[in-house]
Amino acid sequence: MNQVIGIIGSHTIVGRYVVNALMSANIQTRILSPESPALSKSDLSTDVRHADLSDEESITAHLFGVNQLIFIPDMRPTDRPFDFIEERDGLAVILRAIQRTGVERLNIVLSLLYTAPQKEPDTGWVAKIRQQTPALVKGSGIPYSLFSHSILMEEFDRPEIRVGDRIAVPIRNQRGVHYVAASDVAHVIVSAVQRSFSENQEFPIQGPERLLPISAARQFARHFPHRPVIATRVPLWPLRIAAYFSQRIRFIYNELQMISRFEDAFQSTRTWDTFGKPEITLAKFAGKLAKI
Repeated sequence: MNQVIGIIGSHTIVGRYVVNALMSANIQTRILSPESPALSKSDLSTDVRHADLSDEESITAHLFGVNQLIFIPDMRPTDRPFDFIEERDGLAVILRAIQRTGVERLNIVLSLLYTAPQKEPDTGWVAKIRQQTPALVKGSGIPYSLFSHSILMEEFDRPEIRVGDRIAVPIRNQRGVHYVAASDVAHVIVSAVQRSFSENQEFPIQGPERLLPISAARQFARHFPHRPVIATRVPLWPLRIAAYFSQRIRFIYNELQMISRFEDAFQSTRTWDTFGKPEITLAKFAGKLAKI
């Protein structure tokens, strides 16, 4: 029997690749989104439902007939603790909706930056929400697959990180990271969905190389052919001062602090054995950006 796979979070970096992978695999897909996603002409037959995560009745109505749901929560730099937060309030909506509609499995995509044990854990409100997510999913009684990826290679192309011809790397960060491409994350997610596991699953997703952030930034710069780019070490204290005056800068500062302390111990042996080793290196990723 053909499955219908629902996805919430198609607008995220990983979400866009997941939708493309689902389409390529000819999997019947239902996108739940408050906005119309950008689809190619060949994908215009995709079932797109207008649904806002804060509208529980709408989400519930559109989940009827869905076999598995992929949820990729997003947190915006402008979010504040008392706002509607997808990874907290949105997840609660989804768990209740699944119990009412009979969706067979929840596939949730998180970041190892927040879910992996750390010697210096962040105590900010964003980190606390994200650190609690796995326990909420596991305690729901709903069958699940939990995907936690390392830092995305796409982070090097964010406007907060790559400013003009410079890539900013926090001075403090001296720990290796298994940077992973969003397309490799999507490959694991869609492959797992196709296997229809009966047991609960957890899949850490890490890239093929472990690089120090400054080394990774220099490698990205070396292979980025669009225009010359320089990797630069920067202190975080100017951002810390600016964070007092801007919620957006405060969010970015806290995230960079997390990245500077991130200990990305390798834990993807089972994931690689099950779905194959990721193929995209940082050099390949940077080289492809000029073609986009």
